[in-house]
Amino acid sequence: MYRILIAIFSLILFTCDLPHELGSQPTEIIPTNFEPGHNILGVIRLDDKANSSFVRVERAYQNEEFSDIFSVLIENAIVTIRQDTNKYTFTPVTDSIRGFIYTNFQFKPLEGKQYFLSIKSPDLPDVTADTKIPSRPIVIDSSINVTEKQIKFTIKLSSDIKLYEVFILSETDDISRRLSNDDKDLLIEINLSKLNGTPKLIEVYGYESNLAKYLSSSFTIKPQTFHEIVSTVNDGYGCFGALSKTTVNLN
Repeated sequence: MYRILIAIFSLILFTCDLPHELGSQPTEIIPTNFEPGHNILGVIRLDDKANSSFVRVERAYQNEEFSDIFSVLIENAIVTIRQDTNKYTFTPVTDSIRGFIYTNFQFKPLEGKQYFLSIKSPDLPDVTADTKIPSRPIVIDSSINVTEKQIKFTIKLSSDIKLYEVFILSETDDISRRLSNDDKDLLIEINLSKLNGTPKLIEVYGYESNLAKYLSSSFTIKPQTFHEIVSTVNDGYGCFGALSKTTVNLN
């Protein structure tokens, strides 16, 4: 079962959770100047799957441009990722789950290393960005306690992980919880009443600051709409970030 954002692929779909209370509302509209550019989602994944890192490259657009036949995909971009003297070219593929993306089947990220992204395509400014692979989340084995109704365990926090996402998996189902890094070890307590089947695995995803910022931001309803405040890249829009994953077998 593949989850990125996941665990991360919710990033591509740009789903959002509505708050229970609206809070204070703006009193005026602040005009912004739209600049044509790339709108990208790049995720370097340190996990147990081959070639799971990817970059999605699209053209940013304004609300009034959107239509049912409008295509924002950029299929002729030059996408490279560099780490020290190592340079990796990401080529376009169509994935049955992730859609049209750029990836490299030989790319294997390393924990704690800094990676630099470059995207070039005709008629748009070049995009650059960088991210650092966070350390793998640590689940303290001695803290795991599973009963019929609840699972408890402790995650040892790491300063390079800004947001955690925990999945409890059975053979046919999963439940999840997202948690911020509050500078102390996290005691996780999850009710299993909504999980179909017996829990088999714990999956913990750790997101560095770029992905944490992007996941914690509110998205507009229309995908890929100009949304400058959540951009973590230079001369473009979108996010380039990294995650790490730890899996614990409960059998």
